[in-house]
Amino acid sequence: MATVPTGIEKLDELMGGGLEKGSSALIHMTPGLDGSTFAQQMLLEGLKKGLDGIYVVNNKAPESVLDATAQLNWRSELFKKVKFVDCFSATLGQASEQKYVVKTPWDLKEMGAVLDKALKENDNAVLVFDSLSSLMERKGEKEVLGNLKEWKDAMKKKGVTAIYLFTDWGATKEGTDSFGRISGAFDYALRLRAVEEKLLLRNYFSVERAPGKFQKVAVPFKIGLEGVAIYVPKILVTGPFHAGKSTFIHAVSTRAVSVDRMGTTIALDHGYIDYGGMSIDLFGTPGQERFTFMIDILNRDVFGIILLVDSTNPEIERAYEMIKYVERYGIPTVVSANKQDVRGAMKPEDIKKELVKRGLAKETIVIGTSATNKNGCIDVVKALMDAIIGVKHA
Repeated sequence: MATVPTGIEKLDELMGGGLEKGSSALIHMTPGLDGSTFAQQMLLEGLKKGLDGIYVVNNKAPESVLDATAQLNWRSELFKKVKFVDCFSATLGQASEQKYVVKTPWDLKEMGAVLDKALKENDNAVLVFDSLSSLMERKGEKEVLGNLKEWKDAMKKKGVTAIYLFTDWGATKEGTDSFGRISGAFDYALRLRAVEEKLLLRNYFSVERAPGKFQKVAVPFKIGLEGVAIYVPKILVTGPFHAGKSTFIHAVSTRAVSVDRMGTTIALDHGYIDYGGMSIDLFGTPGQERFTFMIDILNRDVFGIILLVDSTNPEIERAYEMIKYVERYGIPTVVSANKQDVRGAMKPEDIKKELVKRGLAKETIVIGTSATNKNGCIDVVKALMDAIIGVKHA
């Protein structure tokens, strides 16, 4: 079965490559979360692949959708190719400049006829329906879901992949569990939620339904200028003296700052990753033993830890002590066997064997890196991200 990538790397990975062509997907969100960016990013990816784009909108003007996408670092010129089905202008009694217009507000029969015309002229497309919840507020779930089945069948025949946006505004006459009631009508169901942790609200998405194999894990995210990004506010980079922590942070970061004296870090390194669908803050601790106490300070609100060791002088005992020291916080940790480009460097698997002999968990990930030429560094970050989220690999 052909798939349509979503443009959100981690989401594609969780779903086995993307959305099946001709399928339907629900994006269900709590108020305040921006599901439209998810849908628009999926639409953009389809446009990049040469597919047509259709945007059904009933809660805002088509121009406002174009304005919103223009604010992001996307190829906004591609959105000029999108065909809008304007169901909004008539609700204000205004004329529309769009080709496809529903002139009778909230008329499902007319909406279906206009949608059918758009599908006939734009098959093999990605379609966004913004928004399903607004339509249900006006017409009721039962009536809308009845029409929805006909629309989905028509789209499937045309090879149109459809994404429906639904904001859960709370209790309705049908009950409070809107996700449980309507998600079964779609091939895929993606859920966006805000979860309170340590007095802070964090946003997560999860795949709750898919036709094939998928992983149901909560993925932290934020919306930035690049669109949807996996968001980890703090990763700690630590390790013995001269393991290459500062070089590692500079190697993987979009921008980074170090405070050092005579080439040795005396305070903190700070780096920021903003690419590849990731948004991460990195904090590096100096390697001197007198700075160990700083780990206790920095561990607050840490999502994961990268422990660097110098493969040419791995200081196995010290490295193991540091791992055991941070283990008590229950934070996911990945080991970077650094300086693999230097002659005589100990292999990552040998370093792991030595650490396991001393009590390191066998499932701990050890990856070879060379921070000076950036080899393997981003692989360490990605492995830690998967460990934080709970992604399992075959």
